[in-house]
Amino acid sequence: MKKSSTVRPHHHGNLKSEILETCLKAAEEGTLDQLSLREVAREIGVSPAAIYRHYESREDLMVTVAQHGFNRLVEMFEESIPWESFPQSPEEARLRFLKLGQAYVRFAVENYALWRLMFGPHSRKLENPNPAENPTAYCYLRKTLIELHKLGLIKEPTVEDEFHVWSTVHGISDLHATPAPVELPDNPRLIEGACERLLKGLAPD
Repeated sequence: MKKSSTVRPHHHGNLKSEILETCLKAAEEGTLDQLSLREVAREIGVSPAAIYRHYESREDLMVTVAQHGFNRLVEMFEESIPWESFPQSPEEARLRFLKLGQAYVRFAVENYALWRLMFGPHSRKLENPNPAENPTAYCYLRKTLIELHKLGLIKEPTVEDEFHVWSTVHGISDLHATPAPVELPDNPRLIEGACERLLKGLAPD
């Protein structure tokens, strides 16, 4: 990152947003793991004391970055399957499930460093929002599975079923975002096949 030599006053009005943008830029460049609060201050052009007014430690800052990542993931899910929408047929429910999986893989591939941070130790300190008012990324999965159940495609999903689906797509995302020891099928074919296998495994007895 290009360092700035200009130190701005501590009352800089957009400081918190600039701190976040600096971290996101570091994630894109693959340097987020090495980013310190002092380096953030140098990049923005403020004193370290200005950064510490908002974040007591690097850990506090990384929690904020992780939360931002989950917010962006929810936005991507919302674009794929709006929360207030519902499938009108089994085929539409199946398509919505596929779209959710595709969105997740795409997010991981396009934001790999941020995605890894989101599922690291920092996420344990995230605040738990009220799902009724602010659906989480996991809520979108649960809702999609319930829709599939109501339309007769799968049995009533358990917490274990939800975890199995999430971990399967999560693993595919990781394989696509990092060098793999074997050649993978292209993204659309792989995730589509995985979703079909998941639905078969959750099908009613």
